[in-house]
Amino acid sequence: MKTQRTDLAMEVHELLKEKNKPMDGIISTEETIGHSKVTTIKIENEQGETCAGKPQGTYYTLDIGQVWMDDAEDYREKVMALKEIIARSIQKYPDTGCAFVAGLGNRAITADSVGPNAVSHIIVTRHIREARPELFTNLGFSEIAAISPGVLGETGIESAEVLSCIANRIKPKFLVVIDALASRRISRLATTIQISDSGINPGSGVGNNRPAIDQKHLGLPVIS
Repeated sequence: MKTQRTDLAMEVHELLKEKNKPMDGIISTEETIGHSKVTTIKIENEQGETCAGKPQGTYYTLDIGQVWMDDAEDYREKVMALKEIIARSIQKYPDTGCAFVAGLGNRAITADSVGPNAVSHIIVTRHIREARPELFTNLGFSEIAAISPGVLGETGIESAEVLSCIANRIKPKFLVVIDALASRRISRLATTIQISDSGINPGSGVGNNRPAIDQKHLGLPVIS
């Protein structure tokens, strides 16, 4: 059911309801964490995949509002809500091992720069663990590696190819992919965060399908 340009599972669910389409294998629930509304869409089977046009998995959507208008306390509440959802998404994986983070997108284009900008603020520690194990232990941080692989037009290499090669070398426990998503509503721009355990198809929300970045193709869990 890929008739609308959106990456958000919540919006796909809305469209199915609006058009009275079947939603077998799709479950939607809502909750509030702090002041943030969280919508959870679970696509449970192949029937759900067919109805939604998205792979099986759990999709969390956080409505964080206009964070640039928040005071420090409200901003912190929303950060903690995001932390809670990320924790849910990775809790089934081992505490030890490297977490690999990739920021997709074009740094030179504002609307597509979320991934590279996010990665630039991540504290990477994998090199410290390898070079100074005692210092790494004393820091109390997780082992993290991060990269912004650029875009095909700049590098001539698909992001999926870059990430697959690196993952094969460093053997992370999982991959976290950060990317800008397409929405069918202007009100959701810069106010909505989706986190899923099904991987990502870069560009699919605007009809520019690139190779998938998911467990099937990379051989490791992908949170996006």
